[in-house]
Amino acid sequence: MNFSGFYAATLTPFNKDESINYEEIQKLVKFNCETGLKGLYVGGSTAEAFLCSTEERIDVLKATAEVASSSQATLIAT
Repeated sequence: MNFSGFYAATLTPFNKDESINYEEIQKLVKFNCETGLKGLYVGGSTAEAFLCSTEERIDVLKATAEVASSSQATLIAT
């Protein structure tokens, strides 16, 4: 696969109770996709992935893909 263009490492916003804020993830993804990025890197160290369970990491990727699917953004996940 040829990775050219600009990609952004996504963040994982949390609620005060330390649960993942999926609504904010989707807002961030929409904003990033609207800027014309080529793709998003999901679940890296910037996204606090190592602090999340496997299930949470999958859910973050699903929430990201749900919004990014309407754009031409490529998703790279760890």
